[in-house]
Amino acid sequence: MNFPRISYQNIFLILTFLSFYTIFAQTKPTFSYREAYFPQVSNSRDFQLNYKVNSLDNYWGLWGHNLPKWVDNESNIDEEIYALVDDERTKKQFCFSSKKLRKIIEKNIEERKGAYKHFMISPNDNQLVCLCEHCKKLGNTSKSASPAVFFLLNELAEDHKGLHFFTTAYLSTSTPAEKEQPKNIGIFYSTVNFQKGKPYNLITNKNELVTDLENWTKKVSQIYAWEYVLNYDNYFDFYPNLYVLQENLKFLNENGVNGIFINGSESYSSLQEMKAAVIAKLLYNVEIDLEKTIVEEFEKRFPPKIASLVSKFYLDANKSFYESKADLNTYADINATKRKYLPAPVLFDFYKELKKLSLKTKDQNTLKLVLATTFLKLEYLRILGLKEFGYVTQDHNEVKIKPEVFELLIDLEKLAEKTKIGTYNEQGFLISDYLKNWRKEILNQDKKNLFLNLNFEVISNLDHGYNNKDVLNDVSYGF
Repeated sequence: MNFPRISYQNIFLILTFLSFYTIFAQTKPTFSYREAYFPQVSNSRDFQLNYKVNSLDNYWGLWGHNLPKWVDNESNIDEEIYALVDDERTKKQFCFSSKKLRKIIEKNIEERKGAYKHFMISPNDNQLVCLCEHCKKLGNTSKSASPAVFFLLNELAEDHKGLHFFTTAYLSTSTPAEKEQPKNIGIFYSTVNFQKGKPYNLITNKNELVTDLENWTKKVSQIYAWEYVLNYDNYFDFYPNLYVLQENLKFLNENGVNGIFINGSESYSSLQEMKAAVIAKLLYNVEIDLEKTIVEEFEKRFPPKIASLVSKFYLDANKSFYESKADLNTYADINATKRKYLPAPVLFDFYKELKKLSLKTKDQNTLKLVLATTFLKLEYLRILGLKEFGYVTQDHNEVKIKPEVFELLIDLEKLAEKTKIGTYNEQGFLISDYLKNWRKEILNQDKKNLFLNLNFEVISNLDHGYNNKDVLNDVSYGF
């Protein structure tokens, strides 16, 4: 049998093609849309290029629940654009069947479509639904605005075939559309109801999540998940959920999700530089060696000895977080943090070693980490009261505050000044007010307590979630 002769040039071209094909196949991202939203980190152009992530400001002509911004820019607004709720118009929500609202939206799209191809048209962040005659005719109910919202999205998608229109699968639009949607319509699916600090495969309502995603995949081809990776009540909580997140990203990908928006923090949160970088790599390739990646990212951002200490602590914390059966929601108090993954001895030992290594440093990442750890230690001291690792000792019916408390409060104040970090949670609570609370509610209080640790009975009904009567006389203060 005679085979056709192939020149060396053709062999080279074939091998080159196969080489590029292999590289492309290996580097195809797990998710088509990837955003690790920590603006202090991710707004950097270098970060976006190096970690191959999308940028909210550069990608979306309208984002989230920001439709009111377009409306507020109008001079003559007809009340018809607002939702009819209990037979009255309310500015808290929109009527998505309103032609005048659509006119405002069209005007703003025209002004922006040269720069943006993606727009999110979502109801305001509440459960109000318009029940005007037009919206009811489209199918709205008191609990679902999906019919009117998707009617509007379909009109926009038809008129602007080169653009993409999204809404949120959340609150009043959590019900999927009735029919299959055009290819240029998508949804952001909020996982907030499934956030337990655990892999989705292990949560009790896993089947609800699977069914929900399955129902959406029948209607839309673009499903982006809105994921949460912090304790939004305490940005200084390490919330080491990266092992859990890796499992959950795999789960979402297997269940039809093709884009991820990671809800980070707009102000500083613990280890945000490292966390944003590792998350970005996970979004590009969910199968990465996570432990190796975490260590590499710490080494890029901290002096060698600090990086070694912190990476070991953080990896151990991630393991404890992953293996713990306790829930830790994304809005949680310090007791939940302690139960989930961070026993007091572990935190206190880490603080001691970190403080020793950072005494003379001017490295900002290190100082920010010391600030966060100092805050956490004060919180543990506060809630533990008279217990081991608490902030006081007992002498008969009098308590004495440990000297280290005063040192920690001074350190926290100085570190806040050095790092220019002033808040510690999503609501913007101030570190300065936290310090005032310590001084007013604890340091300046009478140290005699005749009720201290005495046994007593509660004769009224205790409120749900507040059934531990011992906190009433253990000198554990709440602010």
